Amino acid sequence: MVDGVRASASAHLGGGLAFLADGSLLLGAGDGAGAGFAERLQDPESLSGKILRLNPDSTNEGRPDDLVWAMGLRNPFRIATTPDGERVLAADVGSDAGRAVEELTLVAPGENHGWPHAEGPSDQDGYTDPILWYRHSTGCRSIIGGSFLPAKSGASARYAFGDFVCGKVWIATLDGDGVTSLDLVAQLENGVSSVRAASDGSIYVTSTGPTGPESSTVQRIVPEAAVD
Repeated sequence: MVDGVRASASAHLGGGLAFLADGSLLLGAGDGAGAGFAERLQDPESLSGKILRLNPDSTNEGRPDDLVWAMGLRNPFRIATTPDGERVLAADVGSDAGRAVEELTLVAPGENHGWPHAEGPSDQDGYTDPILWYRHSTGCRSIIGGSFLPAKSGASARYAFGDFVCGKVWIATLDGDGVTSLDLVAQLENGVSSVRAASDGSIYVTSTGPTGPESSTVQRIVPEAAVD
């Protein structure tokens, strides 16, 4: 379906998928890392470091000028469509160099999120800031995006996500274009590798253990209250 996403290393390949309300498919494409990657990311003719959009009938397949939906992302490993079906929430994995931050970014078509020239909040014109970010100095260093919890009538949207390194799982409450609260709902022994909300409001989390499959788990969390 999509060919030409360059990668100089076996990392930062992206891979998040989400559908918009119109049926088009969004794909998170990472920066590909390696030598010379930075030149590709702010180039609209390159597919690296972008959110790509495929029409339902694939009529824009293989055309960079039509595929690029948003740009300036490092590694949008997990993306999720917002409840209105018009935007996506991207968990953009950060770098160990520079500002060393992890980002939760609300993405709309045509936006530029700044990477590699900006990471985290920026005062540079033309870049859209993340709605939530945290530094690696917190001990959490690899954000793992999740999914929105079932919507309650009249309530704000809630989004569950975690971190691969520190094993924390949070719920962020969103109101419009910002996060109004962030609640820690679980602290796992091992790193979080995926987070999915079920129709009953519970959260299923997979964690990767230090010795491989035999120490990896799937856990069900009922977020009735935040934990300390």
